[in-house]
Amino acid sequence: MDDGSISYIAFESEQVRHEEREKRKDKIILILILIIFLNNIAWLLFFNQFDIMGDAVTLESSEEGNASYMGAGASGVIDNGRGESQDD
Repeated sequence: MDDGSISYIAFESEQVRHEEREKRKDKIILILILIIFLNNIAWLLFFNQFDIMGDAVTLESSEEGNASYMGAGASGVIDNGRGESQDD
C-alpha cells in the first residue's frame, strides 16, 4: 500500500457517497424547475384576471376649431389629443 494506490473498499465507499450526492442534486434541480414553472403559471393567472381595455375616440370639429374631449370619468380633465390635420 505504499505505492499510493487506494483500496477497493475505500474507493467503493466514496463512489456510493458520490452517487447519493448526485441523486440529491438531481432532485433539487427538478424541484427548482417545477417551482419556476408553477411561479410562471401563478403570474399568468394573476395578470389574466384583469380586464385591460383601451378606448379610441375620433373627434371632428367644424370651422377649424379645436376638438376637445372630456372622458367618461369625473376628473374634469380635458384631453385635446393630437392634431392629425392634412393641411399645411
